[in-house]
Amino acid sequence: MNDGEDYELLFTMANKSSVGGFESEWKDQFDTPLTCIGKVVERSEKDEPIVLINASSRIDLTGYAHFGNP
Repeated sequence: MNDGEDYELLFTMANKSSVGGFESEWKDQFDTPLTCIGKVVERSEKDEPIVLINASSRIDLTGYAHFGNP
């Protein structure tokens, strides 16, 4: 991580009750701040696209089709 590349970690938490303790331990060990970017919810339909929704945007996370549309 010394060649100018930028890296960010993306992870999920099992439930809200563990977030406060995790944030506290994170701050004790790292200077990098945490940012909540959304939450995981069950899709209403099996073929519904996977998206990230926050207060200002909706981003399709379905992935990249390397050989065209499936």
